[in-house]
Amino acid sequence: MKTLKIYLSILFSLILFYSAGTVYSQETFRCLEFKTSTDGIAAGDNGMVMKTSDGGTTWYMVESNTTVNLNKTTVIDGDNMVAAGDFGTIIKSTNSGETWYTVESNTTQKLRSIFINPDGIGFAAGNNGCILKTVDHGETWSVVEGTYFIQNLNSITMNSLGEVFVLGDKNTFALSLDTGATWSTPQVLAFELSMNFARFIDDKKIFASSAFGDILKSDDKGLTWEIVYSNTDHNSFYRINAVSDKLIAVGDNGKIVLSNDMGYSWMEMSSLTNDRLLCLNFADSNIGYAGGENGVLLKTTDGGLTWAIVEYTLLTAPANKSLGNNVNTANTFSIAQNYPNPFNPSTKISYSIPADGFVNMTVLDITGKEVSTLMNSFQKTGSYTLNFDAKNLSSGVYFYRINVNGANVNFTKTMKMLLVK
Repeated sequence: MKTLKIYLSILFSLILFYSAGTVYSQETFRCLEFKTSTDGIAAGDNGMVMKTSDGGTTWYMVESNTTVNLNKTTVIDGDNMVAAGDFGTIIKSTNSGETWYTVESNTTQKLRSIFINPDGIGFAAGNNGCILKTVDHGETWSVVEGTYFIQNLNSITMNSLGEVFVLGDKNTFALSLDTGATWSTPQVLAFELSMNFARFIDDKKIFASSAFGDILKSDDKGLTWEIVYSNTDHNSFYRINAVSDKLIAVGDNGKIVLSNDMGYSWMEMSSLTNDRLLCLNFADSNIGYAGGENGVLLKTTDGGLTWAIVEYTLLTAPANKSLGNNVNTANTFSIAQNYPNPFNPSTKISYSIPADGFVNMTVLDITGKEVSTLMNSFQKTGSYTLNFDAKNLSSGVYFYRINVNGANVNFTKTMKMLLVK
């Protein structure tokens, strides 16, 4: 009975932990964008945005100004990129993902897909048939009125002519030849499919993936379709990329398939993982990355023929900035999610203060009782990292709280962490 109580206590703690707050415990990569073979960003659950400058070996968190799940990113041109997520969230960066700001979307629907072309015209699509449009590189958005969509829309893509194709659940396919003003329904399939993703390969050819493990091809902008690959285990595919003369798709259970002849034949590649792969991005014709659940990150250097798991390190600041004490580079208050998280028995907590002040950092249990004091002294402006050792504490949810007080300085924030023994 005592053992059962302990398990129930841990289960209750896990439910509390994952039901609210910002969690970066096991990074789920939902979006990857690599500007070069080494410089890229990843985005995912709970507003997570990370950057790498060494090909994914080390990553550091950047402030995204949101805590909702980010479902899709798009690179417009140069350093401009936009991300879309739950509750109508849209954020934008003009410096390759280093900083982000929130953009008004005029909707609260979950946004599942976004695409903006180099001219600044773009669309976002999401739940309950929601489609948004921008004409200024994602700075402002308007709801596209007069559409007949009622199903969730999972993917939206454009060709170089400004024509738009969207697809979603329950055989939802639609094409617009006038940048979203009117929409037409292409061929209705003889059987019902819910679709995950679509991509224009050229101005006419589209490849799409289904939730049932199929890859479909259209040579006429989505008007008619043929199934070119069927996954016998019915694993979903979530992304398809064209790389030079190859097509690559990734999906459930680490599934990666590749076509050398633009979809006529396919072969399964070894991914070395069973984790769900949700995103795929190539920096050039050879170097590409795939990511997904449980923080899995794969890399290829031969155009997708072979893949290796990237063993990466998560930092709370860029690698060229020390995480040690008293580095006078802080220009704003910040406190990072502890890492690792969940942890056993120790974890690190990093924070920055832009002005001298008295810093108090405490750890509280789920009842609000103080269980540890990590810092209680005057500190100068800078960035700091503290170690929390919980070897004498039981499994469960804990909170760490920082208070900074000084001349014209007052900052307080509380964050959550999970100890699992």
